[in-house]
Amino acid sequence: GELNGIHTQVAGMLCNGKPVYQTSAGDYILFQPSGSSQWELSDGEDAASCKARGWVHSAVNVCSASPEACDGRWREVYGTCTKSWWTGSVSCDGGWRDVTSLEVTPLVLPPSPPHYPPGTVNKVEHGDTFGDWGGSCTCPDGAVYSVGDGGSGCKSLQCFGGLSGKCGPNNSKGRHVRVTCALPEG
Repeated sequence: GELNGIHTQVAGMLCNGKPVYQTSAGDYILFQPSGSSQWELSDGEDAASCKARGWVHSAVNVCSASPEACDGRWREVYGTCTKSWWTGSVSCDGGWRDVTSLEVTPLVLPPSPPHYPPGTVNKVEHGDTFGDWGGSCTCPDGAVYSVGDGGSGCKSLQCFGGLSGKCGPNNSKGRHVRVTCALPEG
């Protein structure tokens, strides 16, 4: 598989208290294994268990602070590696593979849920003029209501400030119902 590429933080996943990153292709995972201060580039199974199998190393130093610190200078280690207590050098029987352009991008979080002033509620009204046919009305707070069509033959729904769903004749719950959704602040 291709080792070069953009890595994006995986939502809700941590190894060793550090974020886990995945390539845009979804095949390689960059993570810090449990009990390690180094980063590993591996497949998803290793990251899911946070177990070490090798590590990512830079030509300059081991990237212990963050993956961004060694952007563009990664080398991947496979096999068994040992560090000489005498010289401090690392030797690996699996060899090295260069990873020339690793780029880590931050996690893009979904927008914050809207804030509603205290006492703000969706207004549900009942009346004969709100129609027999109808469909669903989804308000910005996520609440879903069955509403009438206002006698329009399903040209519109009695849903104000929300998202109107499909309209049809089988709408016993929404018959003669109108909803005005509460609007969030801002």
